[in-house]
Amino acid sequence: MSEQIPAAVAMLKKQSELLDVNLKLTRTELNYPRSRERLAKWKAQTVLLIAQHLGPKEAKKFEVKQPGPSFTNDLLDELSDDQDVYRDFLEALARAIQKPGYVLEVEAGSTPA
Repeated sequence: MSEQIPAAVAMLKKQSELLDVNLKLTRTELNYPRSRERLAKWKAQTVLLIAQHLGPKEAKKFEVKQPGPSFTNDLLDELSDDQDVYRDFLEALARAIQKPGYVLEVEAGSTPA
């Protein structure tokens, strides 16, 4: 397994944990527009990190990922559901890159330490 794979898995885990932080902040401050802004910034940052660690194809797959419509009328539930879409993607990607035969699209020297 390439040395880059564990670093990429750690990055994906960290980004997933940041979703939990956003949800906890939302529960305490009850500022849903601010939570949506944080989520948008988080997603943009995550796209860049995926591109650095795993290459542009995987980053593009994540970038186009969009949550579906929600009809709960509960803003916290809707935010949680939206974040689950991104978390599920990150977890599936982490599993996929750990499988034998996965080929990284980035060069060995291009991934941050």
